[in-house]
Amino acid sequence: MIIGVDLDNTMYKDDAIEIASRELGYLYDSNYHTSWGLIFFSAELQNRIRELWSDPEHMGNLTPLEGVKETLKAMRDAGNQIVVVTARIPELDECSRAMLRRDFEGLIDEVFVVGLDQNKTPLLKDIGVGLWIDDAPHQVLSTQKAGIKTVMISNNSTKYNWHVRMERGIIFRESIRDIEKEIWDTPLNP
Repeated sequence: MIIGVDLDNTMYKDDAIEIASRELGYLYDSNYHTSWGLIFFSAELQNRIRELWSDPEHMGNLTPLEGVKETLKAMRDAGNQIVVVTARIPELDECSRAMLRRDFEGLIDEVFVVGLDQNKTPLLKDIGVGLWIDDAPHQVLSTQKAGIKTVMISNNSTKYNWHVRMERGIIFRESIRDIEKEIWDTPLNP
């Protein structure tokens, strides 16, 4: 099977909220990220977060989430191919690929960087992805609707997607390491 995996808040910790908050004197962390559009935060904080999200130095040096490497290895060992599809600005293409090579060399078959907020579903269907793993609420709904088995990463740092947990057929796990068993032992049927 081809397994597709998103990058930010799925494989890597997005710490832009913490960094921007600290720089600007706020006390927020990712637990306050309750809307995809950052509407909870002041305009000043939103702007700084978006600057960090556009900075190759920052976005190319994120920290892998706990258990991701081991889970990707287990996926590969079970005979699956792994592709990463991330929606980032074009200027982040090379730093994203370099970061993945640094942290997951030999575990990822291909990397696709699509435009920011671009719907990944047509590309995932073209690639032949049989399982998609993502945190973006709109993307999870799109891939599920298109018939791609989908697991949504949903935890205290992704409160922006909690409203999707209630949708019929949505499978969610706190982290990528929590879906390891389901991938090869149990079909993901909504």
